[in-house]
Amino acid sequence: MLPGLVLFAHLDFHRDYDETILKQEFRNCTGGEFDDFMALDNFDSLFLNTKENKEAQNPSKYLLYQDPMLGIFDYHVKESGVNTKSYYQNIQKCMKECAKKTGKYQLLFSFYEKLAAVLADKADLGMCIKSAYRFIQEIRTILTEWFWFPFLLLQISYNCIIEFNV
Repeated sequence: MLPGLVLFAHLDFHRDYDETILKQEFRNCTGGEFDDFMALDNFDSLFLNTKENKEAQNPSKYLLYQDPMLGIFDYHVKESGVNTKSYYQNIQKCMKECAKKTGKYQLLFSFYEKLAAVLADKADLGMCIKSAYRFIQEIRTILTEWFWFPFLLLQISYNCIIEFNV
């Protein structure tokens, strides 16, 4: 919100937009760095390939709050082909650097560093669970198709033990 407020004030006082003046005014008014705050937009630029998020997409929110067992939004992650783990790990590193640079906003950037760490692990968790489940099902199918005879013998011997008390 701070970059938007400073931009609004900048456009009220200047005839033309000048990014270097805007960054200086931001530093003077807030004590923070404009680029650090703009880096927060990367959380929701997951599927935009470094384009600006003018559509107000918010994958960080729905990936954080979705139940990984339901996987409602896993389709978006799978179709995009983005490696969400490395994407959010890069953001985590960036937020860590931002927290080191600014004393005044250290707590804010530290919070977002932790959020990026959670998203790095959780964004594709549903797909990993589904993949593991399918792998287990394939192993079970292979075992039952190829090794049916030993299982049949075990079942017969178990039934004999139960029925005849052997």
